[in-house]
Amino acid sequence: MSTSGGSTWTEIDNTLDDGYAIALGSVYQAGSWVSTTGGVAQMAVFKTTNDGVTWNRKAVSSERGAVLAMAVNPSNTSIAYAGGEYYDASYNCHSRLYKTTDGGNTWTQIGATTFNVKWDRVTALCLDPSNVNKLLVCTQRGVYRSQDGGETWTAPSQSMTVTSIVADPAKTNTYYLGSREGVWRSTDGGQSWQAINNGLAGKVVLCIAYDAVNQRLYAGTEGDAVYRLNLSASTAVLPDKHQSAVPSQFMLEQNFPNPFNPSTTIRFAVPRTAHVSLRVFDVLGEEIAVLVSSELQAGYHDVNWNAAHLPSGVYICRLQAAGSVEVAKMTLLR
Repeated sequence: MSTSGGSTWTEIDNTLDDGYAIALGSVYQAGSWVSTTGGVAQMAVFKTTNDGVTWNRKAVSSERGAVLAMAVNPSNTSIAYAGGEYYDASYNCHSRLYKTTDGGNTWTQIGATTFNVKWDRVTALCLDPSNVNKLLVCTQRGVYRSQDGGETWTAPSQSMTVTSIVADPAKTNTYYLGSREGVWRSTDGGQSWQAINNGLAGKVVLCIAYDAVNQRLYAGTEGDAVYRLNLSASTAVLPDKHQSAVPSQFMLEQNFPNPFNPSTTIRFAVPRTAHVSLRVFDVLGEEIAVLVSSELQAGYHDVNWNAAHLPSGVYICRLQAAGSVEVAKMTLLR
């Protein structure tokens, strides 16, 4: 435990020695290889009710394995989920998921047909802050979704090796995940994911954290550094409700207002469904922001860009899709 903002640390319970714990909840800590049955590694968690001064081991399963991730119901902390891996007699790992409704005293396996995959493991869990019955379970194969507290499951729509996941508490159905392929964002409740890897090319992301106050996303990478993304620089792509007809040509309109301070709206037209890239550069050609990098339906679209963190000057907006490129100059005046 640290009481100095992380400058100094004090060991408060050496009963956790010879194991490991992963901090993914205010009530529970996930663990561990620690065993009370003669050295056989079993799935277990450690629970604290006094800010970490003491810990109590709670067995999740008699199977040998480890709990790697947890999620706790914020409105009822007696309900929690624990996921990880177990090892069969040949030491092949399999994914596993459990649920408790009595504060960790007893655990029941859920999703037995979904989370029993050889050479896979549950790596991260996330409960939707606006709907505690909605659970996202991340594995080395992708993100599984449940709308009913783990009774039924929807398989991943995209294959990726997920390491961590967080929900945006201010935006419904918005999640961010870290993976061996970088950082991804979903704005439709986890059904689809778009890469947001400007500056993260080739990085393996091991953990992510979301700063809701400043709207910043942090990514910790393997063998490298911590990276930060300013999420307030852009918002979601919105269809232009004032124009219902399908455009006849690919087009980037002049942003409005222009000049602007600090935000402006960028409107563009896509004549057919295509992968669209909308990026902002400074006059030296350095990329400043990725506003869109995903497949969009045919139509007119609006994107709001907030440049509050940037100095006054001229910026270049570039729209690219289906082999076409359009550019426009934008002026930020303080």
